Amino acid sequence: MAIESPYIKIAKELAERICCGVYRGSLPSISRLSTEFKVCDATIKRTMSQLRDWDLVDGQQGKCVLINPKALGNPFFRRRIVVFAPMAKVYNPFYGSILDHLNTSISSVYACFNLFVSLEQLKECGFRPDLLIAVDILPSSSLLQELSGYVIPERLILLNQMHSRYHYISTDNFRAGYAAIAYLAETCGHRHIGFLASQLQYSEACLKKRHDGALQYASEHPELVLTSVEIPDKGIADEYLPWVEKLYQLDPEISAIFGSTDLIAVSVYAYATKYKLNIPEDLAVLGFDNQRYSRTLYPPLSTFSEKSDEMGRHLFELAKQLLICKSPAIPQSRMIILPELLIRQSTGRENIPPTKPECT
Repeated sequence: MAIESPYIKIAKELAERICCGVYRGSLPSISRLSTEFKVCDATIKRTMSQLRDWDLVDGQQGKCVLINPKALGNPFFRRRIVVFAPMAKVYNPFYGSILDHLNTSISSVYACFNLFVSLEQLKECGFRPDLLIAVDILPSSSLLQELSGYVIPERLILLNQMHSRYHYISTDNFRAGYAAIAYLAETCGHRHIGFLASQLQYSEACLKKRHDGALQYASEHPELVLTSVEIPDKGIADEYLPWVEKLYQLDPEISAIFGSTDLIAVSVYAYATKYKLNIPEDLAVLGFDNQRYSRTLYPPLSTFSEKSDEMGRHLFELAKQLLICKSPAIPQSRMIILPELLIRQSTGRENIPPTKPECT
């Protein structure tokens, strides 16, 4: 391990004092600092230069060294918060909204928001993160194992995944799937329900958990006929229609369909148009994601909101807590948020609240 230079050690100590509010307005004189740290004036001058590089101070010729007001008493100043999100997640509206909120919040306290979409970018960044947020990275993946090597476990947050070792904030996709079928069955009165699923090969994937929740409700209500069809993970929107047709081949009596995403639910609208079915009179449709276009469909799509604003706020607050915590063993934070069911005309029960599902 390389030996740290004396001026760097002093610079870190002074930086800590600045951000903790020990000093007000300006630093002590060079001679006073030299005496305190038992080093020569030249070492303190190098220290001042380092503090300027870190944007903590602004020296004026012949005057005292002024502290950057943004850093004064600010424990988050220039702390490096790294968000790792594969490109597909960045373009996902739900995650995009959270990242926008997080970027704005982090900038408001003058910390540094760094977004990386690949391990290569992270390896080449040239610094170690103070905090790392992994966006929807499967807990069992080798990718998460590699990411965990960049920070201590107490400085890693998982977004929309759960792990026994790391902090996490996640949507409760299991309960959402349960609630979706409960609403269609109990509130809307359907007995033959179809479910268009995806990513079922990934046991920890969000869509798989929604499917598991739906199956759990069906297992508790034997009078219900729940038929599911898996859409290949690589499928695109204009290829979804055949899978809706397959649902009806398996159960021609289906009167309601839950699409595991809004985009999948759109294919049900296409099916209804092709076969001259009225929504919701002949076929009720429920989606998931609350995409912007869900309101512009006719009739407007009933769907689930994952509360991106709420998740963004909780994520920022957790990040701040972890950055200022000095304990070597920080208690694990586990937050699970239940998506909100937004009832519109596509299910025919816009003004009737669903019953609250009871599940474990």
